[in-house]
Amino acid sequence: VTWLRRSDYHILSVGMVTYTSDERFSAVRGDVPMSFGTGVGEGSDTTGSAEDWMLQIRGVAESDAGEYECHVNTQHPTVSINVTLRVLAPHASIVESPELYVNRGSTIKLTCIIHDCPQPLTHIFWYHQNKVINYERHANITIERVNPIANDVVGRYVSSSSWSSIGMSRRSSVSTQVSRLTIPVASAEHSGRYTCAPIHSNPAAVHVHVLHAEEHLARKSHEASSAGPTGSPGERPWSLSIHASLPLLALELLFLLVVASTT
Repeated sequence: VTWLRRSDYHILSVGMVTYTSDERFSAVRGDVPMSFGTGVGEGSDTTGSAEDWMLQIRGVAESDAGEYECHVNTQHPTVSINVTLRVLAPHASIVESPELYVNRGSTIKLTCIIHDCPQPLTHIFWYHQNKVINYERHANITIERVNPIANDVVGRYVSSSSWSSIGMSRRSSVSTQVSRLTIPVASAEHSGRYTCAPIHSNPAAVHVHVLHAEEHLARKSHEASSAGPTGSPGERPWSLSIHASLPLLALELLFLLVVASTT
């Protein structure tokens, strides 16, 4: 049995011998008992055996993704089987990112979604600034794990206003992990950068601003005024002055033409 990588047609193993300098690759062989009915008489079964020839890749990386080919030379003609390896790279995103503005005394809720998880994550850490807050029980911060959901319902999960209304789906072996951080009473000390950092995954961050009610209203008013017509007031008099000077420029050009014609 031969294993090769189709991207460069590099032979990785022949039998139990490995032909690569990358020590992560190795050939593994295991005997698997197999039973099947021969149809010879009632209740007559013949028990045979099948051999599994596996290519093992330890510490798999994204660069290992691609097609691999297995050649079985014990039969005629030679049997070839292609295997596509997809390497998942779990990554986090925070629904409320990149900025979240809340009133002092209100509730802060941050939802971290970790996508493309081939198996449940053992740890999902939350940081405030550079400090882990998972175990800060005295700070009145609650961190809870939501049951994993299949990737095909993630969009509905995020857009739904009722978290409990989303049903579980088992149609995909690749699931999404969810962690939710809740601070029931926001204060000034809760402002800052929050980071969701799942183990073996790319993290995500959000900046939380805790404001007084007056500050929040002032910010909303500023955003509304900034959404007006483009162009600053200082630009309009300049454009008007250009139009006002056009008749004077025309007279100057006419004078130059008369002088040129008389000389």
